Amino acid sequence: FENSKVTKLIGFFVFYYYTAPSSSPTGVFATNNGSSTSLWITWSDVPDIDQNGVITSFVIGYWLKDDIETRVDFSVSKSSVSSPAKRRKRASGASYNYVLEGLGIWTEYYVVIAAVTVSQGPFSEPYLVQTDEGGNLE
Repeated sequence: FENSKVTKLIGFFVFYYYTAPSSSPTGVFATNNGSSTSLWITWSDVPDIDQNGVITSFVIGYWLKDDIETRVDFSVSKSSVSSPAKRRKRASGASYNYVLEGLGIWTEYYVVIAAVTVSQGPFSEPYLVQTDEGGNLE
């Protein structure tokens, strides 16, 4: 070593602590998509500052407008949901839209979206939408 001096390398590590997103996806929108038994759902990402990690998927919750019991299960302030699995769907983290299928004809539904990192964040505010009428309109 030059001049009998020892050079020390000081290293440091950066640790990231990932948690659930602290806010919900924005811009939630739902519309009928030409089918009387399905809805097209779209949304925008969680704001960067609230993501708290890498968004791996989104949870789509939905329930009949008049189904009070299920609505309580989809509390906007609580991320855990105990509703029936048929009322929850999952979309990949790279996706910002989803088609809900197998719904009732000319029926009103509420739709909510939550983002998932290492765990699920809060749901969005409910969005009310109605499926299309069935039959021929001739």
